[in-house]
Amino acid sequence: MSNTQQLTGESNGQVFTERAFMAGAANKAVAQLEERAIRGAAAVSKMAHRAADRVDQTTSYLQEAGRRTLNAAKDKSKDVRESVSKNPLPIILGATAVGVGIGYFLHRKRA
Repeated sequence: MSNTQQLTGESNGQVFTERAFMAGAANKAVAQLEERAIRGAAAVSKMAHRAADRVDQTTSYLQEAGRRTLNAAKDKSKDVRESVSKNPLPIILGATAVGVGIGYFLHRKRA
């Protein structure tokens, strides 16, 4: 018997059994931690996929809104060009009147 066994009163079989029990408990704890880590990773992955889907939806919506706005601006520009080409004199007179009015108010503020 060794000095340690004499002091503690343990036999070789008892030490082996305790070590085997501790090893089993450690293995079980490791397995539980691995399982929790896998579940946690799956939850994080699921949230990341949801966030990516939302970003994709938002991007698609903004692209479509941008296209609609650009098309509306092109339509208005086309309408203005057509109006000017059909009725140039009223447009020119209106623009001249606006220019004279702005010039009058700017000159008036300086004086």
